[in-house]
Amino acid sequence: MKKVICSFLILCLLFSAAACTRTITFRPGQVGGGGTELPSYEGENISLSAQMFDNARVDLGGAESIGLVAEEGGSSEPVSETIEKTYIVRFDEDGSFEKITFVYTTTEEYGDGSYEVTQEQIEPNPVKLYATKSFIFVAYSDSTLYSSYFEDPDYNRNFYSWEENFLIDRATGKLYSLAELGIFYVHGDGIISKTDRDLIRPDYYSLTLEGGALTVTDLMPNKNIDVDDVCKDNFGNFYVQNESIAQKEGNIVYVTDRVRIGDDGYAYVFRNELYVGDIRDSAYYEPECYTVKRYGSDGVLEEQWLPGETVIRFPDRYSSEEGYVSLLGNEMYVINADGRGADYIWYGTLTEGEANTYAAEAYLPNMYKAYPVSPRLVVVQKSDGEIWYYDLPSQKTVSSSYFDVSVKSFENQGLIMTGNSLVCEGGDLYVYVEEAKGTLIYKLTETSVNGLPAMTASLQQTIEYEAVVLVLQPLN
Repeated sequence: MKKVICSFLILCLLFSAAACTRTITFRPGQVGGGGTELPSYEGENISLSAQMFDNARVDLGGAESIGLVAEEGGSSEPVSETIEKTYIVRFDEDGSFEKITFVYTTTEEYGDGSYEVTQEQIEPNPVKLYATKSFIFVAYSDSTLYSSYFEDPDYNRNFYSWEENFLIDRATGKLYSLAELGIFYVHGDGIISKTDRDLIRPDYYSLTLEGGALTVTDLMPNKNIDVDDVCKDNFGNFYVQNESIAQKEGNIVYVTDRVRIGDDGYAYVFRNELYVGDIRDSAYYEPECYTVKRYGSDGVLEEQWLPGETVIRFPDRYSSEEGYVSLLGNEMYVINADGRGADYIWYGTLTEGEANTYAAEAYLPNMYKAYPVSPRLVVVQKSDGEIWYYDLPSQKTVSSSYFDVSVKSFENQGLIMTGNSLVCEGGDLYVYVEEAKGTLIYKLTETSVNGLPAMTASLQQTIEYEAVVLVLQPLN
């Protein structure tokens, strides 16, 4: 039986950044400054080693997504099915997949003296795979695994020294061994962390490609300064968040503010909390204000900038949900930020005073779970299980009193359906409906009604459960 273990959306993006000091440089087919002998003929099996992909490349073939497919077998116990063999595959839009092959060459130019090696010829298993915009991380092992390992959401981002770890450059398909990095964790596109120094504060490193070489750069050489987080914009700038220094060194920007990357690729600066306090009737209280700053493509903070439409996401520290901010030009929407209460769910309008400052207008409807479909369209699960969509910039009905100013409804909103849970998987939204003998899974799709955005639900999958029936016989 084959089972899809994981798949990741591949977004094609070429990326290059300049290196700076405290670096380690790797080239294709190079491990610790040395190489190894290639398989001498087509059909030879390849054993597990750090050099197993020297002078090899991968042809991704314009795949929409990539992942691992496993063949299971061995144990008869369902809870301990062993994975006998796994394969890296590329998926088509219809869900079909094809195993990728590795192309080996003895020259710098592909196609001269090259030959293909299939995954059946590679003795170890790919045991994890994680894709970012620029790179694909993959680990190989001789060990067999249990399928329950893949239930850990961080499994594919943790890489260990007892595995053989490799990086695939998405633009060229070239492979680089990461054996010298030991244990590391993938934080984002071109960002990893290591905890060799201690188990509390990790050290962060950037991964950049220039001239065919992979450069690993320590983003905070001064170990007296702790790094809180690192993110990278779409223009190759790394933002290193800390409490001590604010300066720019090449494409590394040290910041003491909270920086997040918008879907438009720009880096945005936020206060530590998106809370604006009580929003009261403007006849008695001045509206509270919140200023949003932005870094330009050169990594320099902009004095003024023209707000566009984007979503800026905030991973939640207090629950499994994700908060986010939608910027829609003159309006700003704060939704589920930090997993806090209603005071953290509000919208504001751009003021004419300080640049890019938004005055809080009203609280938004209580959003138990909320996911952005686009900057303007949000899907919400209410506490009673109803699933609604709201078109945020559409005309709003606001209830105002001394104690509360709240949006009661949007001109463009609609009830999609009622379900037990709203789930976001791989960027798609699903509603799970639980019944006595099964689970119905509906996929939500954006549509248009009278020229305005809306959402529809279609049944995607039915999972049936067999009831256990006991027949008891009388004793006499």
